Amino acid sequence: MPEDIKNKELDKMMRHILNGKQNKKTLLIDAHYLRINEGKISDATGNWVRFFNGLFVLNCEPKEVLRRIDSDTLNAKKIRKIFPSNIIDSNEKLKLLSYYLNKTIDTAKELSNKFNIPYFIIQNKRDKMKEAVKELVVFTKTIEKHINL
Repeated sequence: MPEDIKNKELDKMMRHILNGKQNKKTLLIDAHYLRINEGKISDATGNWVRFFNGLFVLNCEPKEVLRRIDSDTLNAKKIRKIFPSNIIDSNEKLKLLSYYLNKTIDTAKELSNKFNIPYFIIQNKRDKMKEAVKELVVFTKTIEKHINL
């Protein structure tokens, strides 16, 4: 499906969900700020982001991300078209993932500034899920306190 159609439909869905959000609900949306398809990076956000009370980035080292992608591919859990077909070298894949991860953080910062929404970066390290969840809980409580002021 073309990216512009995906973005249009995502925008409609997010506006519908977020316009009906009551202030007393905590709503977490598990999504990417950017899409990567065959090496091309595109924005996956829209003005609906302004309805958020906080932005989160789960960050990880590119080597770990590549390990997870390779594992998913080997286990046939997910077939992704992240890399162009001509990139088979791991170092080239790592460069692309590093660029994507940095651009994701930059996008969260830009959205934060544009809509005056706090952003939080959580390190999602291998075998450290409990720590990442604890950070998420702390950040969520911080946002809730700010909302209730």
